[in-house]
Amino acid sequence: MQALHAARMGHSTQLWARDADTVYSINTVHTNAMLEGHALPESLCATLDLAAVVEHSELLLLVVPSPYIESVLAPVAQLLSPRHIVVSCSKGILQDSLETVDEVLLRLLPAALHSRLAYLSGPSFAAEVADGKPTCVTVASEVGLQCGLGQVLVGSAAHGFQELQRPE
Repeated sequence: MQALHAARMGHSTQLWARDADTVYSINTVHTNAMLEGHALPESLCATLDLAAVVEHSELLLLVVPSPYIESVLAPVAQLLSPRHIVVSCSKGILQDSLETVDEVLLRLLPAALHSRLAYLSGPSFAAEVADGKPTCVTVASEVGLQCGLGQVLVGSAAHGFQELQRPE
């Protein structure tokens, strides 16, 4: 959902997938089984190479089920640099350790990136965003810069997806 929206906004958007059939479907047929009935923009590209996505990106939207965050992020954590902003779109806790997503990220990522972390949450549903229906999300971070970048790069009321910002 987030990748679809970013591509619609005109951003160079790469999506990592772990399944070759999903990558083929996104790149060739411009569809995804998760968004059945919705055509994907041709500018949305998928790859099996997570390291390439990290190298290409400045803003990373981490949309991984919480039980898999560590296994997905640990192998590429060393590729992240202070130019990256990591926005976690995952929620929940790890059943084995009872860690929250933010605790896992703080443990895995270098301290220099902790101020470059943000967390997106909200009552947004993939099919509704794909349909262009209005939705509103919250982006939280310790540093307001990430929230502002989220609004510029992801939020757009014109495309039905808006981030509201409130300094705390």
